[in-house]
Amino acid sequence: IVNQGTFDALSDGQIQHFSGTPRFTNTGTFNKRGLGTLPFSVACTNTGRIDVQAGLLQFYRAYTQTAGATVLNGGNIQSALTLDIQGGQLAGAGTITANVASGGTVSPETSTGILNISGNYTQNATGELDIEIGGPDPATQFDQLKVTGIATLAGKLRLTLINGYSPAPGTTFIVMTFASRAGQLTEIV
Repeated sequence: IVNQGTFDALSDGQIQHFSGTPRFTNTGTFNKRGLGTLPFSVACTNTGRIDVQAGLLQFYRAYTQTAGATVLNGGNIQSALTLDIQGGQLAGAGTITANVASGGTVSPETSTGILNISGNYTQNATGELDIEIGGPDPATQFDQLKVTGIATLAGKLRLTLINGYSPAPGTTFIVMTFASRAGQLTEIV
């Protein structure tokens, strides 16, 4: 299946194929709107927009994004394999139950929120973690990335002040939590 337009999954079923090497290629917009679980039993490649608005989007095969965006916008994602975000953006607030490898931009929410990764998180040298800060309270005033496993870090941290907020000198913001860490972010902008 190649989606070049808008694919609205209004109810939950299953995207599957029983022979060959099945793929779902998204270059348009895929909206997951059903309240239950929508399993993908085929490999998925994204260069468009995957918008998880409700329920659970579940991947049993590879998920690869080279451009575009994967957005948690009221729903959650689960994957049997590592979500491979080679480019584009992984954004929103909610929970990803999977390991995540990112060479793109990870941005918890589009204003402020918490992105939970129940698994390991790897940010490589081309990766960027974007955090917005509009006050001292996590989730409601600044972004957080919470990782339950190992955070393997490289790449950039981008901090953006929003809503006219100007923190007092010495104010501390915990923008990422993890069980353990390897490496470090190499640039803060």
